[in-house]
Amino acid sequence: MTNGLIAIDKNRHITAFNPAASTMLNLKVQDALHQSISSINGAEALIEAFDKTLTTGKAYSHQEITLQHQDGRYLPISVSTAPLGGENGKRESVGAVGVLENLSEIKALEAERRRLDRLAALGEMAAIVAHEIRNPVAGIAAGVEFLTRNAPEDSAEFEGGLMIQGEVQRVNRILEDILFVARPLQLNLAPEALSNIIKNVIQRCQPQIKDNQVEVSFEHNDNLPRLNLDNQRLEQVFTNLIINATQAMPNGGRLLLQSKLVLSKVDEEPESVMVTITDTGPGIPTDVQQQIFEPFFTTKAKGTGLGLSVAHRIIEEHGGTIAVESEEEKGARFIINLPVKRGTAR
Repeated sequence: MTNGLIAIDKNRHITAFNPAASTMLNLKVQDALHQSISSINGAEALIEAFDKTLTTGKAYSHQEITLQHQDGRYLPISVSTAPLGGENGKRESVGAVGVLENLSEIKALEAERRRLDRLAALGEMAAIVAHEIRNPVAGIAAGVEFLTRNAPEDSAEFEGGLMIQGEVQRVNRILEDILFVARPLQLNLAPEALSNIIKNVIQRCQPQIKDNQVEVSFEHNDNLPRLNLDNQRLEQVFTNLIINATQAMPNGGRLLLQSKLVLSKVDEEPESVMVTITDTGPGIPTDVQQQIFEPFFTTKAKGTGLGLSVAHRIIEEHGGTIAVESEEEKGARFIINLPVKRGTAR
């Protein structure tokens, strides 16, 4: 069965514990049986649900709770508990039984629907905002160029003009990112070697890597299949992730990029190429991980919150996935999977 099953006696000792429960609680069956349910770490809400049924003798359905694994991951589940009757029809309860349902996929679908709803609203707003802001910004740029046209290059007027033009360009980049997240994305796909794209990005990011004294390594196999990719868009994704990682390690650290082929579990044919980007920075808090790919969400004082949202959009348009795993003070790891098309040339 796919649902977890746990039974306890009236002394709260576990008498039944199936493999699905073992997976959900990250606890081996042999380590759970005959132990007190209160000994399960990170399952306080589950223990409380069982205690409530033992105390009242009543059944409780579909109680949503969260389990915390030892590695810091959180798992949303639904638990239904009921009392276990005594032998020979005795009404006295001799324990309780609980059925656990993993809600991870349901919660992920709900989060994706909310994200798409927000993107739809953003799309309506972005076109209006971009149009209203771009016109005056273009006027400012033209005015500054006119005023500084005859100014000597070593003058304060010329330097001030350059500063204003730089800020104008920054505003335009932000507008482009907003429109990029909101409008339909057109990809220019061609057979590409993903390893070459990553190598080029690492090379271009060397100034930031050296400034932060970060040690970067890339482990890959040159025989990986070519994928149908938009070269420029993928460079944008990896540039964003590498720069974010180096900024998270201002006093030095290690950044490891790895790529490998993932085979189908059905026929062992090439299914996807997985790229992981792992840093030794401070990590990402669990509550932040839930929002990290949302437009305009950022923990940086000067960030726009669009970089990871743009990266998510690009990977999604390639038919791939991007996810993050992290523990505070133990670094972060971004995982990207890009599909391999059948018949793709090596």
